[in-house]
Amino acid sequence: MRWVILRSLNKLSDEKLIEAFEMAIEKDLSEDFIKLLESEITSRELVQLIS
Repeated sequence: MRWVILRSLNKLSDEKLIEAFEMAIEKDLSEDFIKLLESEITSRELVQLIS
């Protein structure tokens, strides 16, 4: 299941990935989901774009 989610994250634009991450934090979603998004952000070297 995680593999499917990771493949889907690859299809998100950088902007949508950042939006999803910020919204997940704002809505207090699962810590595992937030870590998954954060991992993708890190792999794309976008860490400087998150607040």
